[in-house]
Amino acid sequence: MRSNNDSHDGPKKRPSRPQHQISPICAHDDDLEELVVDDAWVRICSDSAHPPFEWIPTVGRPGIEAGRTAVGLEFGVYDDLLLCVTDGLSEYGVIEYRYSQLNPLAYGELVKRYSHRVLGPTRYSTSSFLGGALGQLFREGLVAGGMGRMSGYWSYLSKAGMYGPLGTPMSDQILTWAQFAETIGAEPNDWPPLGWKAPPL
Repeated sequence: MRSNNDSHDGPKKRPSRPQHQISPICAHDDDLEELVVDDAWVRICSDSAHPPFEWIPTVGRPGIEAGRTAVGLEFGVYDDLLLCVTDGLSEYGVIEYRYSQLNPLAYGELVKRYSHRVLGPTRYSTSSFLGGALGQLFREGLVAGGMGRMSGYWSYLSKAGMYGPLGTPMSDQILTWAQFAETIGAEPNDWPPLGWKAPPL
């Protein structure tokens, strides 16, 4: 068990532990990692059948819309992400890039809070958070989505979410991060929002 609420000044009181959880992606209930982030329990399913998936159970979190996080609501993440899901199916990386440009202040604050893979190894990152928010929009029936192979910088995920406006057929052509990067004059293996460039081969 890990928690970011423990400090040298003594541990803060943790929120009530939610009831037994089942992964909404694969329906497994074993090997679920749990931690406390921003006074809420987070569950992470790392089953080999899919990329790591995180969600926040609603038990013990009164007053917050089911499945939506307090941080996501505070920063307006859900509304902003809906504005980034446009023009057919896009790989996750395209949507995170659009979000970073739409609301760079919020993106910067999320990176400060959750870090990012380009800044060093981390079990939970800004991408995990935004990916979970997109998954929530999908479960609410606000976007179309599925799983697919990632490209360029995001290929380390092998498979991750791809999303489009509600009603977009999953048979539509997918806008990959590698394709999108070329349209903004970036190298596909780089991550421009944080100024990160891939090491030369």
